[in-house]
This record gives sequence, structure tokens and C-alpha cells, in this order.
Amino acid sequence: MKPLARSGVIARPVGDEVVVYDPATHMAHCLNRTAALVFRAADGRTSVAGLAVLLAEKTGAEAHQDLVWATLERLAEANLLEGSLPPRPAAPSRRQALRRLGIGVAALAPVVASLVVPTPAEAAPTCIQAMACTTMNTGQNCYVLSPLECATKACTGVAGECL
Repeated sequence: MKPLARSGVIARPVGDEVVVYDPATHMAHCLNRTAALVFRAADGRTSVAGLAVLLAEKTGAEAHQDLVWATLERLAEANLLEGSLPPRPAAPSRRQALRRLGIGVAALAPVVASLVVPTPAEAAPTCIQAMACTTMNTGQNCYVLSPLECATKACTGVAGECL
């Protein structure tokens, strides 16, 4: 098994972590150090055993193939790998794998945190200019001179009145 990181995503380092944005699904994934190392090294040429060696070199801790498999499973769940992930040989549970690896390696447990990123239209402010205030949008945030007023002013229900 030689995993390959998915193409078409945008990956940016943030310290030891990596934030991966998928423009097709508007999902962002924050990969901790372990997941980031495996994701970056998943080039389609490096085996799981090779990834374990690389992970051990980069972290200074003894990394086992079980840790790499657990990481690959998390990346696959987030749809960050090309193709499907075959079942791992004699797959222990994540808890069993971490127990087998030892408490010292538990700090290397892979974390892939995912969230939906709003589109520009969804992220647009819902604050309007005072002249757009009507009885239909009573209570909506508004401004008279600057959008900075939006946090403190609202349409009153009188046409054009924002207080």
C-alpha cells in the first residue's frame, strides 16, 4: 500500500500543522503534526513502512505502522487521500493501537479536525444602509455613515430610520 495525498486541495503550513482546504466541498481540515507529516509524505511511492520510518525520523519517537495506519484512516475519513484505503492487515482498534504503541507515543495520535468554510456570499455581512430600512426588516443591523456602526444600530421599523 502506497498512499497518495489527494490533488486539487490547497495545503498551507501553520507551524508544525497544516490547514488543507478543499475548494470542491468548501471544507477545511486542520492536521496536527503527525497527520501533516503523513499527508505531506503520501506521494504514492512511499509505503506504510516507509512512512513509519519517516515519521520516526521527524518526531524523534518510535513510530509504528499502526500509527501510520490510524493516521491514514483519519485522512481517508476527511477525503484527503486519492482512492479508497484498503483495510489494514489485522487491524486493531485505534485504542488498541495506541495502547500497543505506549503512552509516550499517544502524543503523536493523529488529529484531523474538519469544518465547513462559508462561501463568500454566506460570509457577507447582513448589515444594511439606513436608507434600506423598512417595516419588513425591523431589528436588522444597519448603519448610517459606516458599516462599523452595525454592532450598535438596528432598523426601527420606520422607513430609512437606523438607531
